[in-house]
Amino acid sequence: MGGVDKVDQHLTDYPVTRKRGKKYYLKILFHLLDQALYNSFIMYHSAGGAKNNLNYRITIVEQNKPNVQLPGPGRPSVSLLRLTGRHFPEHIPPTGKKSTPTRQCFICCRKTDEKGKRIRRETRVYCKE
Repeated sequence: MGGVDKVDQHLTDYPVTRKRGKKYYLKILFHLLDQALYNSFIMYHSAGGAKNNLNYRITIVEQNKPNVQLPGPGRPSVSLLRLTGRHFPEHIPPTGKKSTPTRQCFICCRKTDEKGKRIRRETRVYCKE
């Protein structure tokens, strides 16, 4: 296998893009972002850093969390929390009874179907905020 095949194989492990889009330039941008991130992992790994691409990507994301102060007194709305960058979903930790616990999604539970009945959606991630 050549070098290009190996890189393409590693880029499919953890792609930045999750949805198919109609705008071709965004696909190119995200592919270049994937390549740059993988190249930085290779350089970091050769210098004696992380041996796992996933752990390296998680470390990069955790280091780049913004530290933004919320404006004004009182409790801000949910949309304001998301706009200021303080919404970081994490997996719900396992308990003694369940290895993969779930909760109702805060956003999806407020939606209703055609009959006015609430839609029950379970999720395995939550936000501490």
